[in-house]
Amino acid sequence: MYPSNNSKRMNNPKDAMMNEGGSTAYPSCNIMDGADKSINGTKQLVTSAGCSMRKMADSLGHDAALAGQTIAAHIRHRPVQSSIIAISLGVVMGMLARR
Repeated sequence: MYPSNNSKRMNNPKDAMMNEGGSTAYPSCNIMDGADKSINGTKQLVTSAGCSMRKMADSLGHDAALAGQTIAAHIRHRPVQSSIIAISLGVVMGMLARR
């Protein structure tokens, strides 16, 4: 329950880094290891972002193809209505372009 007399007291932060010989042992800080970890983390992040962008592009392509098929089916089933809509849009766009 209470600390024994032979246990190390760590009142000073340097005491935590003292080895048995009494010299200060700083933790190894290898800059290259940190850089490798950073590069690997960045590569994983970019790969993940690329995969999600590819999925989104595939989804948008699929949605565009589906919309094109729906419009083509509507034109095949109702050609007169589609022609009237196209002519009306052409007239409106022509009037707007004239201004």
